[in-house]
Amino acid sequence: MRRSMITAVLTVASSTLVLGPAATASDSYTVTQSVSETNVDVGQSVTVRGHVSPIARKEWAVVQRKVGTSWTKVARDRINRYGNYRATLPITEPGDSEYRVLKRHSHGHLRGVSSTFTVSGWRWRALNTLPTSGAITNVSYLASGELGTTSYPVTYSPLVKMGTAGSVSYVLAQKCTKFEGDVGVTPDSTVDTVQTAILGTFPEGGSATQILGQDVRRNQDPAHVVRTGTVISQAWGLNLTADSDAGASIGWGGARVYCKS
Repeated sequence: MRRSMITAVLTVASSTLVLGPAATASDSYTVTQSVSETNVDVGQSVTVRGHVSPIARKEWAVVQRKVGTSWTKVARDRINRYGNYRATLPITEPGDSEYRVLKRHSHGHLRGVSSTFTVSGWRWRALNTLPTSGAITNVSYLASGELGTTSYPVTYSPLVKMGTAGSVSYVLAQKCTKFEGDVGVTPDSTVDTVQTAILGTFPEGGSATQILGQDVRRNQDPAHVVRTGTVISQAWGLNLTADSDAGASIGWGGARVYCKS
């Protein structure tokens, strides 16, 4: 009798073990996502929000950033009683970064992953921090230099100084949209006639096309030049040229570009 009871118990236990089927893809969490901005200045944040189902209240929705072939946690938020989450994602680096939202496995459900999304980090960069392309002619970089009148000079840090027929090209790689800078003749220039500072853009492997010609002369306040939007948005490179006489010196003060690089 005792042997029959033990056999019956083992039979019931064995039956119980096979009643729970292995989790399948249909048992995975479903995670949605939407992002408040896809282009933002480095140092600012965007908001990522979405829904997790089945609802996993008080558990974590984890925002991950792709680094190489791996995914690294950068933000997270607890899922509320409605299955929603709202995470603040800091943008710490320039360039395009790929993200996703992960809900880890729990309560018999496999992990769920949202669709990926891209956020671009943008920043202002001093022009002289960009890589150059081709020959550089009669160009020097001053940690601090002046433009404008000898009585009331304006000091810039840094200053791109260009002598007669000076020329330099910078690689943008189609990652910059805005150019900004002041241009004028440096106070030490010995020529009082009008000089011309030329700004151009060029495609990869191509020649520069002029987009700006700014006339300046000695002891004149520097002209403030701002070019935004489509002017350099598709440009592979940016070229600065000085159409100047012997003894003249043109300077670009505070020249910078707005880039996702």
